[in-house]
Amino acid sequence: MTTEADLNYAFEKAANDLAGFTATADFAPFRDLKVTWERTIDKAGFHVSDYLKDAPEDILEDLARTIIKRINGEEDMQYPKSLIDYLTSAEIREKNVDTYVSRSRTISESKGMYKNLWESLERLVEKGLVQMPEGLRLYWSIRPTRETSGQTSKIMRVIIMNSMLDSEDVPDFVLDYCLLHQLGFIVSSVECEDWMRAMEFVDRFDEKFDMKEEAETWLEDHGIRL
Repeated sequence: MTTEADLNYAFEKAANDLAGFTATADFAPFRDLKVTWERTIDKAGFHVSDYLKDAPEDILEDLARTIIKRINGEEDMQYPKSLIDYLTSAEIREKNVDTYVSRSRTISESKGMYKNLWESLERLVEKGLVQMPEGLRLYWSIRPTRETSGQTSKIMRVIIMNSMLDSEDVPDFVLDYCLLHQLGFIVSSVECEDWMRAMEFVDRFDEKFDMKEEAETWLEDHGIRL
């Protein structure tokens, strides 16, 4: 297991070598796989998701160097392929998905009061719109919201659908369309941080649904964003 000292050294060295300021870093129990920081003129403190505690030292070094370069003004600096491959690997998911779910306080079961998300997925698979993603987990949110129809963790392959859609008044095709939209983020090969390209892929993915316009009209009429 990578120690906090290893993590701290990776960020300390990257900050000193690339930007000329001092840095400290520690692991933090975030729900999502992310890095946050606070910075003054000559120093910075980084908090890195503890999902990376098992990461090899070279992966932590790649992460530190990329983030420091971005902070130092290289905004178009891309994450190395080795880092992307590790962050999206089955190894990361399998080791951490149970922890991710336990930290997601909005999660309920996949079988709701009126709708079963696995049945919705099966309908999409039967229509040839998507293949069954390996390691996928489906959940309803505990409480309905007036926000989006669902949310997705591409890295953990977890989809949480808005329980507002768990109603006998919601047509199955509306739920299926919303689930297909979330699945688009998971099956996309686009890197996790490239949000605009991911959205372009998902938009094209949505076009395969034969009742797309009807579903979007229903969502708009009921004040739910896709």
